[in-house]
Amino acid sequence: SNTTVGLQQNFEQGSPIKSEAVGGEVEEDTFIGMTNSNTTTSEQIESQSHQYMHGNNSHGLTSSKCLVQNNNCDEFATVYPSYRVHPQFCKEILSNIYTTIPCFFEANNTTRAIHVCSEPLASNYNVRSQNYIQNGSKVPSKDSLFAFLGMDSLLNNTGVTEHASSDKFSFRNQMKQASRTNNVACPFLLVINWIVPWGNLQTYFYRPIERQSTSFVSNSSMNSASAGEKLWKQFLTQMTNEERNLRLKLIPQVVDGPWMLKKMIGSKPALLGSTTNILSYHGSVEEGYLEISINVTKGSQMANTIANACKGASDSLTVDLVFVLEGKSREELPEQILCSTRLHHISMSKKHQFDRFQWEKEIERRTSQR
Repeated sequence: SNTTVGLQQNFEQGSPIKSEAVGGEVEEDTFIGMTNSNTTTSEQIESQSHQYMHGNNSHGLTSSKCLVQNNNCDEFATVYPSYRVHPQFCKEILSNIYTTIPCFFEANNTTRAIHVCSEPLASNYNVRSQNYIQNGSKVPSKDSLFAFLGMDSLLNNTGVTEHASSDKFSFRNQMKQASRTNNVACPFLLVINWIVPWGNLQTYFYRPIERQSTSFVSNSSMNSASAGEKLWKQFLTQMTNEERNLRLKLIPQVVDGPWMLKKMIGSKPALLGSTTNILSYHGSVEEGYLEISINVTKGSQMANTIANACKGASDSLTVDLVFVLEGKSREELPEQILCSTRLHHISMSKKHQFDRFQWEKEIERRTSQR
């Protein structure tokens, strides 16, 4: 099915996303919380993990049930235990792509949430329901429209970029090269490019529709598609950038971290482009990607203060960054999470961070050793 969790591939050296790691509008009651027990969801995850561990899977997916018995159990209890992508995509494409921060199930030490990333369950979050306009009600979101693929953190020693996908060794260009090598169509890619005071934080997403993922479901299926799917197609193909700015909402949530940061960041949805000109867009359906750049350095002093505070406490911070397209009419409801990422205790030490020039050299080195 479209939401089936894909298999994790245990790749050899030169594997994907294995990296250098060691380890607006105010709406209330958005985050359900880490301790909320959604029995169906947790049972499904454990069942899937058991199937992959003990069934016909020879690749040895690390079970989330094993992980939750360790110190950072809460941080892994409400995330997907593997990529939500077609297994063949892992084998053909992801095995040839490098990122600076690994997904937790591919890190060297899968028992600790140190300098890793993951995809939180969309059902962790309440979004506007079909009846929101009438009574303000919210419901847990269905699975995110886009599945998480990976993440890069790059320092600005050689300057930041507002168009990360244009870099020589960008995730997009690595994916295009891997697709050519394997003679498959390059999937559509969604990129969220945070431009922060110290550099770029880039996250990458893919539509878990089919093996050769497209930007949205086929026209023949659009009539029966969800409201979130239809709104995404409008956002991608019909809206102007100004209209997009009034739709893209961020839901932040500090899962673990200092009390002061929890208070500063909050957990209420905010329309990112409603007040300041911090958003820009690159790519199209024809180009096979959309990059949304969020330039925090052009934002308010408070936004930059929060960003710098997060950097200073990054190794003690776990935070979710969740994006939703705001539904404004009954036809656009219920809402559905567009994409999401969880950052676990990111290290800013020299051992774990690269600037763009250093990262290009590192990718060349790894590629030559494959």
